[in-house]
Order: sequence, then C-alpha cells, then structure tokens
Amino acid sequence: MKTVHNFDEALRYVHHLGFAPNSNIAHQQEALCGVVEALEAAAGGYPFKVVNHRYKSPEGHSYPWLSEFIVHGAKGKQRVLPCKL
Repeated sequence: MKTVHNFDEALRYVHHLGFAPNSNIAHQQEALCGVVEALEAAAGGYPFKVVNHRYKSPEGHSYPWLSEFIVHGAKGKQRVLPCKL
C-alpha cells in the first residue's frame, strides 16, 4: 500500500505503473493527470493510501489500463477503474 501526500507524488506513482500511453507528451500528461485526479476525487483529498491490482491476461501480458486501484481516504475505501475514465 502506497501513501500519497500530494499531486506530484501521485503523478510519479501512476507514471511508474505504466499509465503513460505511447503518444506525444501532451497526450501522456493528459492521461496521467486524469488517473491522478480520479484517485484524488475517490479519496476526498490528500493524503490517501492506494493499492494497484495490475491486470494480467491469461497469456501473461500486463495491461495497466485494465487494472484497478483501491483507494483508502477521507471517503473511505473506493475502487477506481482507469479504463472507465
């Protein structure tokens, strides 16, 4: 479980998990910020704790956009699905 204290820390966390699509820098930043804002909204603000459950296909391929986040924050325990953003 990762404790996130601010927007920059959350941005580094989701980037590390592989949520930057293979495209131009503006599209990558938009995608990363979208995930971070969804996590922040689910938590109800900073700080919050988050766990990522990465999706793996039966063939063993990892698809970050099909994974889920479990966020523990001021709003309690929330589930965030990046593919629904």
